[in-house]
Amino acid sequence: MAGIYLGEWSEKKGGKVLIFLIGLITLITSMATLYYHYLPSRPPAKISNEELEALQFLSKQKKGIVLLYPFDKYAAKLAENNPPRPLYLYDETAYVAAFSKQPVFLEDTINLNITGYNWQERLVQVNEFLKSTDSTKAKDFLVNNHISYIYWTSNKKAEFDDKQLGLIKIFGNSQVNIFKVDFQP
Repeated sequence: MAGIYLGEWSEKKGGKVLIFLIGLITLITSMATLYYHYLPSRPPAKISNEELEALQFLSKQKKGIVLLYPFDKYAAKLAENNPPRPLYLYDETAYVAAFSKQPVFLEDTINLNITGYNWQERLVQVNEFLKSTDSTKAKDFLVNNHISYIYWTSNKKAEFDDKQLGLIKIFGNSQVNIFKVDFQP
């Protein structure tokens, strides 16, 4: 309706000036919105050089399913006031799959919801694995789900001893540890 009204005004004398002013005001408010809401002085999230190094290392490994620590909404909320946050504390994304070129067991539940994928059972399984102190049960989870790599950021890890499950540390730095799952009996 506004377009029809403005079109009629533009045909009248002085209408072009009005349209020019509306366009100018629209441009100014759009620029202000971009500046204050979409282009902050500090980025809201980042991938550190150490994590990028880990993801590049993982991208050069043989294809295999990667297990991650689930997105922690509570830790993300606590980190909000300290930008730029690590990407794993920013939002649920598929950045590990994207940068490592490896399939991930559970990641980016926002888009899994949108597509209607039933991911909740996987989350239950991952949480049971993380809390498990029974090495047989934990190893069964890894074998049954064909997990090849475990990707831990910062101080994340499960309750079990890595060697008990046949995990071999293949990469480590100050921010990321990557383990390969040894399926040998």
